Amino acid sequence: MGVCWNGGHNGNCHDLPGNGAKWFYAGNDQDVGEAKSYSFSLPKGIASMSVLRAGMSDWHTKQGSGIFVKREEDDKTLCTANANVAGWRFKEDDTCQGLAPYAGQKVYILAKNAKKGGWGKLFFDDIRFLGADEKVILGSSIPCK
Repeated sequence: MGVCWNGGHNGNCHDLPGNGAKWFYAGNDQDVGEAKSYSFSLPKGIASMSVLRAGMSDWHTKQGSGIFVKREEDDKTLCTANANVAGWRFKEDDTCQGLAPYAGQKVYILAKNAKKGGWGKLFFDDIRFLGADEKVILGSSIPCK
């Protein structure tokens, strides 16, 4: 089972130069944007979410940008991937912790770039949900064609 995306403003798939891989972006330095996944149930044994991310400085995350796991019924943010990974290289962001109490609940992922400016871009790929043993229990690649 993977996570499917319903797009959103400026949510686009792109080729990663040189290797044919795909990645997704929600906003760039000169614009803002967001992408929202379809809802899915967090699996039993869930502990955290990990994502490969590029762009977004600490300043941008403090302005409401980031990748959020949100509960469907009330839009409550359950955790946020907001490590400072500013730069062009994808780096793992595993700061979205504490999901165990929400196993079985319907959630969605919101990737949001709320502010324009340097390092404001939000590029991401390879979202994985991990158990307490850090093994992948639900994985996803962004559905690009």
